[in-house]
Amino acid sequence: MHVPNQSASEGVSSGSASPKSSVDEYALPSILQKKGMNAIILGQMVGSLGGLAFSNGLLLLLLAKVGFGGASSLLILSLPSIIQPLLILPFAHFGKRNHRLMMIRGFSLSTFGFVLICTLGWSGWHGRSILLPVVVGIIAYSIGVSMSTASWYALLDPLVPKYMRGSFFGKLRLSWRFCGFIFGIISTFILSLGHGIYPLEIIFIVITIGMFYRVVLMRAIPSARESSTDLPRIIPAILHVIHIPGYAGFCCYVFLLTLVTENAVTLLPLIERYSTGYSDIAVVSMGCLLGIGAVLSFYVSGKLVDRIGTRPVFLMCHACFAILFIAVLCRGFLTIPNILWMGLQNFLYGVASAGVSVAVSTEMLALVPSSNKGLSTGLCTTLQLAGAGLSGLLSAVAIKLGILNEHWKIAGSMLTAYDTLIFGDAILVLLLVVTLGLVPSVLARNQKEETQH
Repeated sequence: MHVPNQSASEGVSSGSASPKSSVDEYALPSILQKKGMNAIILGQMVGSLGGLAFSNGLLLLLLAKVGFGGASSLLILSLPSIIQPLLILPFAHFGKRNHRLMMIRGFSLSTFGFVLICTLGWSGWHGRSILLPVVVGIIAYSIGVSMSTASWYALLDPLVPKYMRGSFFGKLRLSWRFCGFIFGIISTFILSLGHGIYPLEIIFIVITIGMFYRVVLMRAIPSARESSTDLPRIIPAILHVIHIPGYAGFCCYVFLLTLVTENAVTLLPLIERYSTGYSDIAVVSMGCLLGIGAVLSFYVSGKLVDRIGTRPVFLMCHACFAILFIAVLCRGFLTIPNILWMGLQNFLYGVASAGVSVAVSTEMLALVPSSNKGLSTGLCTTLQLAGAGLSGLLSAVAIKLGILNEHWKIAGSMLTAYDTLIFGDAILVLLLVVTLGLVPSVLARNQKEETQH
């Protein structure tokens, strides 16, 4: 999909911008906004499959095929969330010179990372050398995602009208999640063709092709914000962002919620793989059910956020997380077949995580000022990823050091150390309900004020 270049008078910077372009920075023609948003949605549909490989069990299965255990896999899968918080703020600061270029370079580097991962089954890696393509590939992917994430919201801000951001983020996530669900179904069919590593390699090659096509699509998106060459020092700029009313508290809330929920995206496949003994196809099918829940939730959550604000959506997600975490522990003493019960919990996790994602994105853009959008959103994204990385790292360390009992019983049902971590998540997410006061729910407040006037 090609988005034609526009002149500076239409609000799109091309080289040197005229004075009018800075005044009409957000006054893009609706046709240009629609083309830009459509290109973004299509690009994410084909390019986000790489990120989904971390959550739907595909990368976990690939690591298991080449000999990695549960704790090692958990640590490796946590690498993106450990690396990205260290890099997003610097990239957001220096990416202000050209958000579009930073994003394209990031998508290109993350694609290269998956090219390395694709070599696992084809280039004779064996023994400890297998760590090289895995670790280097995931690190390259993580750095690339950091670059693209740092400029993502700053690029979207002028393209997406403020009144439809909840719906747009819902539609955006619904589209790529639906694409991921369809791809998950195709993946289960490919996995049924054989039991070696090669069916997985075919899947990862397709993922890499989709990521490359996203780079092509994103090159056609115009930069609606003038590239800046005058950069303040990064520390004063960060301090300025922290003093935005309500923003620091909201970022803390996002960090804490991610810390106690994000590890479940890896713990659920580990329980299915090592505790209940599900087959490769069953593990990927669970990931598909998670995707279905996310697809439905993205659509509904986008509508709810626009109508009632973010705080009620966060509250519903807290309840959903707590219910599903406790339900996972109950899988052994119910009359419902185990695989159906776990499928339902994966579905609910998709619902809750998607609702949080839409609410965080919408509230974040509503809170930050129009100036220095990249660094402002980068701070919240950094804390969100730091929470995810710390969540996975602490879980991996607890299992690796043997701090948790490998096996324990509840009502006669045998559970594992992975279930202990899930139980801890359930308690903490309930306790975090008291931190909802840190969510300003700016969107709902503004809508109420507009109604009164």
